[in-house]
Amino acid sequence: MTKLKLLAAAAACALAVPAAAATLIDVVNQTGTFHYDFTVTAQNGATDFAFAGYNLPSFIGITNIGVFSSADPATNLLGSAWTYTPAPSGADSYTGGNFVPDLYFGSVVTGSYDTYDQVVATTAGSSYHVVFDYSNRANPSGFRATTSASTAPEPATWALMIGGFGLVGASLRRRSVALAA
Repeated sequence: MTKLKLLAAAAACALAVPAAAATLIDVVNQTGTFHYDFTVTAQNGATDFAFAGYNLPSFIGITNIGVFSSADPATNLLGSAWTYTPAPSGADSYTGGNFVPDLYFGSVVTGSYDTYDQVVATTAGSSYHVVFDYSNRANPSGFRATTSASTAPEPATWALMIGGFGLVGASLRRRSVALAA
C-alpha cells in the first residue's frame, strides 16, 4: 500500500506543469467599439501580456491599454515600449499615442497576426486588471489578447488538490479498518 501511495504522489507531481498562455479574448470579424476589463492572477514575478491582430481593408485600434495591480489601481504597470513580432506575411501594424502606446493592427493577408507584447513585474498570487478599448469598423479581421497569468485555477492545481484529498481519505480509511481489527 505504501508503494501505491508513493506512486500516486509521484503521478500528481508529474501532472503539476504550468498552464500555457491564457486567452483573454479571441475574436474574428467583430465590428464595433467595446471596452474590456479582465482580472488575472500572476503565476510568478514576471507576466507576459500579448496583443495580436489583423485587418485587411483598415485597422483595428486597441487603445487605453492598462495593467493595474489590485493593490495599486492607479498605476499602469505597462511601459512605453512594446516588443513587436510581425506576421509571417502581410505585416502592416503600428503604435502611437499615449505613454503606453495604442496599438493598430492592419494586414494584407487574412489570418496573418502581428503581435505586440510586454513583460511586467508582478507578484505571484496577486490579482491584476487588464483593460483596453477595442475598435473595428471593417472585416475581415481578427484580434486576440493573451497572458501568462492565470484566469482560473490551473488543471494541475485541481488534480493535486483532488489527489491529496484522495490520499488523506485512503489513509483515514486504512487507519479506521486497522483500529477495528
